[in-house]
Amino acid sequence: MELVSGVSLLNFLKSKPDRKIEEKICKEIYQQVINGIKFCHSMNIYHRDIKLENLIVDEKNNIKIIDFGFSANSPKNQYLSFFCGTPSYMPPEIIQKKDYLGPNADIWSCGILLYAMLCGSFPFRGILSSKTAINEKELYSKITKGVYILPDYLSESAKSMIKKILIVNPINRPSAIEVNY
Repeated sequence: MELVSGVSLLNFLKSKPDRKIEEKICKEIYQQVINGIKFCHSMNIYHRDIKLENLIVDEKNNIKIIDFGFSANSPKNQYLSFFCGTPSYMPPEIIQKKDYLGPNADIWSCGILLYAMLCGSFPFRGILSSKTAINEKELYSKITKGVYILPDYLSESAKSMIKKILIVNPINRPSAIEVNY
């Protein structure tokens, strides 16, 4: 256990204009997240709840991954079946309640994270309803179809990285080792 100072990446984003991080800083932060995920995956640990709230950023923009409550430790290439995570970050295979590989699920969530940091919003959103903050059925439908819009202001390298990661078929997603933004 370690005392971690700083704020959640969500609160860090909220302090920025339009809730976005400039691309240069985003790359630095994102690479730290990917390096942490690479290390976890090398130890056969799969976080399964990567999100803005589970990343702490300090005054020097150093990142710590926190809250391993949904994490799994399982052999490489062993499929998992536990339905978990946060709806906006869940990959299609978990939403469809299919067995899935932990690394592929984590990478999808990292793609959602990258989009959120660069765009100030999520790529997939459910229609707001009067009863809940989001309509999960609508959200899940959009995620399983994998259709989202990349804003014109994103650089080509940012667009390319997001497209490389947010692929509906988990087998076609890169590993953490292959993610280099």
